[in-house]
Amino acid sequence: MKKWVKVLIIVLTGLSVAGVTFLVNNAYITKHTRLINVVIAVEDVLPYNTVKKYHTTEVVISSVPDDAVTDPAFLDEQEWYAGNLGIGKGDIIRKSRISNAETTPFGKALALKDKNVLVGVKTDQVMSAGSNIKPGVLVNALVFIPSDNRSRTENTVIGPGQDILLSGLLIKEIQNADTNAPNGKGRDAQPVVAVIETSIAAAQKLVLYQEIGKVYLVPVGVDLNSSQSHTITNS
Repeated sequence: MKKWVKVLIIVLTGLSVAGVTFLVNNAYITKHTRLINVVIAVEDVLPYNTVKKYHTTEVVISSVPDDAVTDPAFLDEQEWYAGNLGIGKGDIIRKSRISNAETTPFGKALALKDKNVLVGVKTDQVMSAGSNIKPGVLVNALVFIPSDNRSRTENTVIGPGQDILLSGLLIKEIQNADTNAPNGKGRDAQPVVAVIETSIAAAQKLVLYQEIGKVYLVPVGVDLNSSQSHTITNS
């Protein structure tokens, strides 16, 4: 082999090694000097408590976990709760360490406010307006009470006009016979329970009406502030 060919090979090899070394060093420097915005907690958050106060800050990208929340808009869309480890003041908020009302171990009960309660109402496709009741939908209840041939000589239907507690009830969840959200065909698609969030007084009335008659749920609107309605919109 000619001498100049050997020299050329050596030079090219050296350039290749230098190029690779430069790229590796550049990637290392970038990883340890480049800054990225992340969302951190402003205060300590105890396990399963609401994540309320947070802001963005810049940190070196090498210290950012893969599941870090980088945009506060993600947390603004709905209420989030710390996981079983809680979140320390100044900690980066991670998606794997927070949960919402759908994923928390305590379920939707954790998100209840204003002394509201959850109550189950027996339903089917007819009593749920053709399965048009969905999480986030507001309904009025119409109660059919049959005659008992004694104190009630005629069939009766009671609605919000007769009992204001039957209006503006928020559907939180629909379940089939297997306690899952209705989907698919046959048994899986048949709703059997509507879980409603309401006041204790309205819950008591719904329990009473179910014991003496049938409760029909009539959609009247949507609660756009409900996390469930956001879920429907984004699905």
